[in-house]
Amino acid sequence: MLTPPLVDRLEAALRHLEFGAVHLVIHEGKVVRIERIERVRLTESSEAPPQPSGRPTAPPEARRDVQE
Repeated sequence: MLTPPLVDRLEAALRHLEFGAVHLVIHEGKVVRIERIERVRLTESSEAPPQPSGRPTAPPEARRDVQE
């Protein structure tokens, strides 16, 4: 069941995610980890400097394991 604190963390993981994925890791029927993988798409016409990619990124509140 999704508790309010878990819903808040899911919303934080999804916020501002343009390309990527959010994975929930379940152990014994409980969410134990939220993983966020963000992809940055660059085009030739992009004027923004390249950003590091390939490593999962998430806001601090979404990086910690959920213990409920």
